[in-house]
Amino acid sequence: RFEDGKLASIIALSDNSPRTEFTLEPQILTALYDKNREKRRLVKYDDIPPVLVNAVVSIEDKRFFQHSGFDPIRIVKALWVHFRQHRKDQGASTLTQQLAKNIWLSNRKTWMRKFDELLITIHLEQKLTKQKIFEYYANMIPLGQRGSFAIRGFGEAAQAFFGKDMRQLTLPEAATLAGLIQIPSYRNPVRWPDRATARRIVVLKAMPANNYISQS
Repeated sequence: RFEDGKLASIIALSDNSPRTEFTLEPQILTALYDKNREKRRLVKYDDIPPVLVNAVVSIEDKRFFQHSGFDPIRIVKALWVHFRQHRKDQGASTLTQQLAKNIWLSNRKTWMRKFDELLITIHLEQKLTKQKIFEYYANMIPLGQRGSFAIRGFGEAAQAFFGKDMRQLTLPEAATLAGLIQIPSYRNPVRWPDRATARRIVVLKAMPANNYISQS
């Protein structure tokens, strides 16, 4: 509330309670970057809208909040697709495994790398809550390119692709971001809107199975 052009009081809209202070997020003017020229906006789990959590879990790891780092059902399904249909597009990695790879490991597909990923995944699941793991994942996941900068994390992606704070994402926008995870450069919604939309539909169709949205 303002009176005579000055701040008179601060009231939280969530519960109408008074506040003694409130921090406004500053507008980003530029970004520090390394040789890889990455941009990211760090977020907390509580800042991530449930619709985005639900979209990501539905398409990437629907038993994330139940398993202990590995999903045996998904592993068996991936092996079945590989041997019976001779396809390798059925991933078996959980969000925790993806986080382990993105932070500490290279993309080389070797048995030693998979073993390291296994150890790191076990360690993460033992030391962190599921919410904290998802928070780190949300800040680390690569989500494509905008100009000369690589986009890391949902916070930066929401601003880069939709020009809004991540907390304001709608269901279609959340599904679009979740759909980028698999092949972000191929489904960039600015360069390839048709591809992004097609993948968004896949994400939305996966969400009713977990009772996150209704079929209608």
